[in-house]
Amino acid sequence: GYIAWAWKANDDVPTVNENGSIDSIVSANANAGFSIVKYTGTGADATIGHGLSAAPDMLIVKGLETTNDWSVLHKDGSDGDFLQLNGTSAESGAGSIFGSTFTRPTATVFTVGNTGETGTADKEYIAYCFHSVSGYSKFGSYTGNGTSTSVSLGFQPDWVMWKATNNAEDWYIMDSVRGENKVLYANGSFAEGTSAGVSITSTGFTVTSSFNQSGRNFVYFAFKIN
Repeated sequence: GYIAWAWKANDDVPTVNENGSIDSIVSANANAGFSIVKYTGTGADATIGHGLSAAPDMLIVKGLETTNDWSVLHKDGSDGDFLQLNGTSAESGAGSIFGSTFTRPTATVFTVGNTGETGTADKEYIAYCFHSVSGYSKFGSYTGNGTSTSVSLGFQPDWVMWKATNNAEDWYIMDSVRGENKVLYANGSFAEGTSAGVSITSTGFTVTSSFNQSGRNFVYFAFKIN
């Protein structure tokens, strides 16, 4: 058995975006709050246009010609910190991945630094940019309490991924096609496991037991099938 998830960008040919300090090639679906951005690093801080109508709540950036990690910037992460989609590490602020002076994305651009993860000179990068859309997607966080936490999204989700930011832990993925009792791991090659302790509700999802440890901070992103 296999599973695939797809996010639709623009139907048309990608366009040149000149909003940043360096040009980018962008395919944007503003209504769905999603864009794909390709750019070339400069070896210095740079701003890059993302083509959306609001500031991205989350960025995922990967070098096409480098072996560095997948870098994730979430709106509810600590300023200056980032996560690794291919790793279990807690959030870290080492380096200048999102600018030597950390800068949150704006309604038109996001900032990268001069590291191998996001900005080596003359190397190509791809960025996936998302922002919340009412009734369709939401990016947020919750703090574990050791018992039960209900996360309100305002809609019934079909896909949820979440990660503890202050603890070394997997990225967990749940979807309605496989069922809420199944979990996959974005950072590993493990086979599908059982997600006891997570349930989908008509307005969000509820977490208990191993996904809600007391004192741990979790970020999530959730989508409804369009």
